[in-house]
Amino acid sequence: MSSKTEREPCKRCHGKGQIKMYQHVIGGVCFRCDGRGVEMTKAEIAARKARKEAEARRVILESVAAREAELAAAIAAPARPVRVQTPERAAIDARLRAHRVSLVGEEEVARREAELEARYEEDKAERIDRARRALELARERAAAL
Repeated sequence: MSSKTEREPCKRCHGKGQIKMYQHVIGGVCFRCDGRGVEMTKAEIAARKARKEAEARRVILESVAAREAELAAAIAAPARPVRVQTPERAAIDARLRAHRVSLVGEEEVARREAELEARYEEDKAERIDRARRALELARERAAAL
């Protein structure tokens, strides 16, 4: 460049601001000059880099916030799927349990219910662990900034 006010044409797009060969990518806009057709000054390059870094930081911090919310939701969520218990539903559940007891006996029904409850608790613990690992990873990425 000859001076701070005069600018040279972009070396990549030859001052056109677009590259026909890359029309399929954002309309062929030259990435070197951002479609202006002239070379960027060092200050503009530094500002562009700072904007990109700030955007990356913002995205990572949003990821941390999302992971924290995910972890809080996983901890707060009940282990067992939530089902509205109406009087009709309670009556149906009681009849179904009585039928199962008549088929396999009280001990077997109690054992199966305990297994199911344990499985629900294991699933919840696994969801919480996954959410914690994702949060730790997001925090590590944020700290690396």
